[in-house]
Amino acid sequence: MAGKHYFWDSCVFIAYLNDDSHIYDTASLAKFISETQEKNGSKIYTSAIALAEITPKRLKKSSHGSFQEFLGDFRGSIFVVESGIHVNINAGLLKDVAYKRQDSNNRVLTTGDAIMLSTALEIEETYGVNLDAFHTYDNGRGKGNPEGRGVPLLDYHLWLEGVEQTEILKRAVDLKRCEPIHEQPSLLP
Repeated sequence: MAGKHYFWDSCVFIAYLNDDSHIYDTASLAKFISETQEKNGSKIYTSAIALAEITPKRLKKSSHGSFQEFLGDFRGSIFVVESGIHVNINAGLLKDVAYKRQDSNNRVLTTGDAIMLSTALEIEETYGVNLDAFHTYDNGRGKGNPEGRGVPLLDYHLWLEGVEQTEILKRAVDLKRCEPIHEQPSLLP
Protein backbone atom coordinates (compact mmCIF):
# COMPACT_ATOMS: atom_id res chain seq x y z
CA MET A 1 0.00 0.00 0.00
CA ALA A 2 1.39 3.38 -0.99
CA GLY A 3 1.68 5.98 1.71
CA LYS A 4 -0.47 9.05 1.96
CA HIS A 5 0.59 12.69 1.88
CA TYR A 6 -0.45 15.01 4.70
CA PHE A 7 0.23 18.66 5.38
CA TRP A 8 0.48 19.60 9.07
CA ASP A 9 -0.20 23.04 10.46
CA SER A 10 2.08 24.14 13.32
CA CYS A 11 -0.64 23.54 15.91
CA VAL A 12 -0.69 19.82 15.06
CA PHE A 13 3.03 19.44 15.73
CA ILE A 14 2.66 21.39 18.98
CA ALA A 15 -0.18 19.11 20.14
CA TYR A 16 1.88 16.01 19.31
CA LEU A 17 5.16 17.23 20.79
CA ASN A 18 3.46 18.37 24.02
CA ASP A 19 1.38 15.17 24.18
CA ASP A 20 -1.79 17.23 24.62
CA SER A 21 -3.93 14.07 24.83
CA HIS A 22 -6.32 15.78 27.25
CA ILE A 23 -7.31 18.15 24.42
CA TYR A 24 -6.50 16.35 21.14
CA ASP A 25 -6.45 12.85 19.70
CA THR A 26 -2.69 12.37 20.05
CA ALA A 27 -3.09 8.62 19.44
CA SER A 28 -4.07 9.52 15.88
CA LEU A 29 -1.05 11.81 15.59
CA ALA A 30 1.21 9.00 16.79
CA LYS A 31 -0.28 6.69 14.15
CA PHE A 32 0.30 9.24 11.38
CA ILE A 33 3.91 9.66 12.56
CA SER A 34 4.49 5.89 12.79
CA GLU A 35 3.20 5.40 9.24
CA THR A 36 5.99 7.64 7.95
CA GLN A 37 8.47 5.00 9.13
CA GLU A 38 6.95 2.12 7.15
CA LYS A 39 8.17 0.93 3.75
CA ASN A 40 6.40 3.10 1.15
CA GLY A 41 5.23 5.09 4.16
CA SER A 42 3.20 8.22 4.39
CA LYS A 43 4.82 11.65 4.15
CA ILE A 44 4.12 14.71 6.26
CA TYR A 45 4.83 18.20 4.92
CA THR A 46 4.83 21.57 6.60
CA SER A 47 5.86 25.11 5.80
CA ALA A 48 9.19 26.57 6.88
CA ILE A 49 7.16 29.14 8.84
CA ALA A 50 6.55 26.34 11.34
CA LEU A 51 10.17 26.83 12.41
CA ALA A 52 9.21 30.34 13.57
CA GLU A 53 5.87 29.30 15.06
CA ILE A 54 7.00 26.24 17.04
CA THR A 55 9.27 27.94 19.54
CA PRO A 56 10.89 26.34 22.61
CA LYS A 57 8.40 28.18 24.87
CA ARG A 58 5.50 26.55 22.99
CA LEU A 59 6.98 23.10 23.68
CA LYS A 60 6.59 23.16 27.44
CA LYS A 61 6.03 19.42 27.86
CA SER A 62 7.91 18.00 24.90
CA SER A 63 10.00 14.90 25.48
CA HIS A 64 11.33 15.20 21.92
CA GLY A 65 13.61 18.19 22.50
CA SER A 66 13.31 21.10 20.11
CA PHE A 67 11.23 21.08 16.95
CA GLN A 68 14.44 21.05 14.92
CA GLU A 69 15.68 17.97 16.79
CA PHE A 70 12.35 16.26 16.20
CA LEU A 71 12.54 17.03 12.47
CA GLY A 72 16.09 15.65 12.39
CA ASP A 73 14.81 12.37 13.82
CA PHE A 74 12.28 12.09 10.99
CA ARG A 75 14.40 13.31 8.07
CA GLY A 76 13.04 11.68 4.92
CA SER A 77 9.54 11.35 6.41
CA ILE A 78 8.63 14.88 7.45
CA PHE A 79 9.46 17.59 4.94
CA VAL A 80 9.80 21.30 5.62
CA VAL A 81 9.01 23.28 2.47
CA GLU A 82 10.65 26.67 1.99
CA SER A 83 8.34 29.60 1.39
CA GLY A 84 9.88 31.19 -1.68
CA ILE A 85 8.62 34.05 -3.80
CA HIS A 86 5.71 32.14 -5.37
CA VAL A 87 4.45 30.95 -1.96
CA ASN A 88 4.70 34.46 -0.53
CA ILE A 89 2.96 36.09 -3.50
CA ASN A 90 0.08 33.63 -3.20
CA ALA A 91 -0.02 34.12 0.58
CA GLY A 92 -0.38 37.85 -0.06
CA LEU A 93 -3.27 37.20 -2.44
CA LEU A 94 -4.97 35.05 0.21
CA LYS A 95 -4.42 37.72 2.89
CA ASP A 96 -5.82 40.46 0.65
CA VAL A 97 -9.34 39.03 0.77
CA ALA A 98 -12.06 40.69 2.87
CA TYR A 99 -13.18 37.58 4.77
CA LYS A 100 -16.77 37.76 5.98
CA ARG A 101 -19.44 35.35 7.11
CA GLN A 102 -23.11 36.26 7.55
CA ASP A 103 -23.45 39.21 9.94
CA SER A 104 -19.98 38.89 11.45
CA ASN A 105 -17.28 41.51 11.36
CA ASN A 106 -14.59 41.08 8.73
CA ARG A 107 -11.71 38.84 9.69
CA VAL A 108 -8.17 38.53 8.44
CA LEU A 109 -6.20 35.55 7.31
CA THR A 110 -3.07 35.78 9.42
CA THR A 111 0.31 35.81 7.72
CA GLY A 112 1.22 32.41 9.18
CA ASP A 113 -2.03 30.81 8.04
CA ALA A 114 -1.76 32.38 4.58
CA ILE A 115 1.76 30.98 4.21
CA MET A 116 0.63 27.56 5.43
CA LEU A 117 -2.22 27.41 2.90
CA SER A 118 -0.02 28.77 0.12
CA THR A 119 2.74 26.26 0.89
CA ALA A 120 0.28 23.37 0.73
CA LEU A 121 -0.91 24.63 -2.66
CA GLU A 122 2.70 24.97 -3.84
CA ILE A 123 3.46 21.36 -2.87
CA GLU A 124 0.62 20.20 -5.09
CA GLU A 125 1.34 22.53 -8.00
CA THR A 126 5.13 22.53 -8.18
CA TYR A 127 6.00 19.08 -6.82
CA GLY A 128 2.95 17.19 -8.09
CA VAL A 129 2.13 15.86 -4.63
CA ASN A 130 -1.55 15.12 -4.21
CA LEU A 131 -2.25 15.94 -0.56
CA ASP A 132 -4.72 13.62 1.12
CA ALA A 133 -5.41 16.17 3.86
CA PHE A 134 -4.35 19.49 5.36
CA HIS A 135 -4.35 18.74 9.09
CA THR A 136 -5.06 21.56 11.52
CA TYR A 137 -6.86 22.32 14.76
CA ASP A 138 -7.26 25.99 13.81
CA ASN A 139 -10.84 27.00 14.49
CA GLY A 140 -10.11 30.73 14.78
CA ARG A 141 -8.12 32.98 17.03
CA GLY A 142 -9.10 35.27 19.81
CA LYS A 143 -9.06 39.04 19.79
CA GLY A 144 -5.53 39.18 21.24
CA ASN A 145 -3.94 38.38 17.88
CA PRO A 146 -1.94 41.42 16.62
CA GLU A 147 -3.21 40.87 13.07
CA GLY A 148 -6.84 40.87 14.19
CA ARG A 149 -9.33 38.12 14.67
CA GLY A 150 -8.28 35.28 12.37
CA VAL A 151 -10.19 33.25 9.84
CA PRO A 152 -10.48 29.66 11.11
CA LEU A 153 -8.70 27.29 8.73
CA LEU A 154 -11.12 24.44 9.41
CA ASP A 155 -14.07 26.58 8.26
CA TYR A 156 -12.10 28.68 5.78
CA HIS A 157 -14.61 28.05 2.99
CA LEU A 158 -17.44 29.59 5.05
CA TRP A 159 -15.73 32.99 5.25
CA LEU A 160 -15.86 33.83 1.54
CA GLU A 161 -19.35 35.31 1.29
CA GLY A 162 -19.53 37.82 -1.54
CA VAL A 163 -15.90 37.25 -2.51
CA GLU A 164 -14.95 36.76 -6.15
CA GLN A 165 -13.64 33.21 -6.47
CA THR A 166 -10.18 33.63 -7.94
CA GLU A 167 -8.12 30.58 -8.92
CA ILE A 168 -6.01 30.75 -5.74
CA LEU A 169 -9.14 30.95 -3.54
CA LYS A 170 -10.73 28.00 -5.33
CA ARG A 171 -7.60 25.94 -4.79
CA ALA A 172 -7.43 26.91 -1.10
CA VAL A 173 -11.09 25.99 -0.61
CA ASP A 174 -10.53 22.65 -2.37
CA LEU A 175 -7.80 21.60 0.09
CA LYS A 176 -9.22 18.92 2.35
CA ARG A 177 -8.75 20.78 5.64
CA CYS A 178 -9.63 18.66 8.66
CA GLU A 179 -8.59 17.68 12.16
CA PRO A 180 -6.05 14.85 12.12
CA ILE A 181 -8.15 11.89 13.18
CA HIS A 182 -6.78 8.57 11.99
CA GLU A 183 -9.10 5.73 10.95
CA GLN A 184 -7.07 3.33 13.10
CA PRO A 185 -5.26 5.33 15.82
CA SER A 186 -2.44 3.85 17.84
CA LEU A 187 -3.33 2.43 21.20
CA LEU A 188 -0.52 4.41 22.79
CA PRO A 189 -0.17 8.17 22.30
